[in-house]
Amino acid sequence: MNKKAIKYLTAAVLITAAATSVSAALADTNSINNGITSVQNEVNNLINIRSSQSISDGTKTAQEIAAQKKVLKGVIALSDNEISTAQEKLNNLPTFDENSEAYVLQSNYLAELASYSKYFAAEGLIISNATTSDQLQAVAADIKAFRNSGYNSEIYNMITFTLLYYDADIISTANSRLNSIETDITSLSQLLANQSALNSELNKASGLISEASDLHDQASALILQNSSSTASTTATSSLTIAISGSAATTTSATSTPDPRSILEKSITNVKNAYQIFIDVANSIKTQLNP
Repeated sequence: MNKKAIKYLTAAVLITAAATSVSAALADTNSINNGITSVQNEVNNLINIRSSQSISDGTKTAQEIAAQKKVLKGVIALSDNEISTAQEKLNNLPTFDENSEAYVLQSNYLAELASYSKYFAAEGLIISNATTSDQLQAVAADIKAFRNSGYNSEIYNMITFTLLYYDADIISTANSRLNSIETDITSLSQLLANQSALNSELNKASGLISEASDLHDQASALILQNSSSTASTTATSSLTIAISGSAATTTSATSTPDPRSILEKSITNVKNAYQIFIDVANSIKTQLNP
C-alpha cells in the first residue's frame, strides 16, 4: 500500500468520525477518537517500516503486510464503533407509530446498519486471509469506495435524525424551566426590587426558546419529508456495493438546507436561554441574600 493510498483511506475514516461525533450529547466521542488515534498510529508504523533502510527486503515485506492488516483492522473496528453508536441512538428513540414517517425512517436506518455490519465483517475476513500487499491494497480501495459512496453521508443523516429528538427534549425541558422561574418571580415579587428587569430577561429567554422550536420544526420537516425514500434506496445501494465491490452513484440536492446546521442553531438558542436562567437565578439569590 503506497503512502497516497494510506492517506486516502485515513482521510475517509476521519471524515466519517467527525460527522458521527458532532454532538457529545448523542455519542461517547472518546471511543471514536481513540479509534482514530489508533489507526493513525498504525499508519505511521507502516510508513516507518516502508522507509526503513535497516530491514531486509524479505523481513520488510512480511512486516509491511502485518502493518497493513493492522491499519485495515483498525478501520474496521472504528466502523463497527460508528455502527454500534448509531444503532444505540436509533434504538433509544421514542416509540413511533408504525404508520409514521419517523418509524419508516428509523426502520430503514437500522436495516442499513445491519447491511453495513455484514459488509465490514466480510471485509475483515478478507483482510485476515490476505497474503500479499496487493490484496490488502485492493481491500483498502474497496473500503474507501464503500465509505465515500453512501456510508459516510448516511451515518451523518442517522445522527442528525437522532439529534432531532434530543433537540425536542431539551426544548420541552427549557419551557418547563422557564415556567418554573416565572412562577418563582411572581411569588417573590414583593421581595424583588428589579422584577421588571428580570421579566425582561425571561422574555429574551422565551424568544430564544420559541425560535429554537421554530428551527426544530424546520429541521423536522426536512428530515422526515425528504429522507424517508432516501434511506431505503441507499440501503439497496450499500448491499450492491458489498456484493460487487463497486461504488454506486449517488446524487444530492445542493440547494436543500442542512438539517444538522438548523438543529445546531436550535440547540445553541436553548443553551443561551439557560445562561439567562442562570443569570436571573443569581440575581434573585443576591437580592434575597444580600
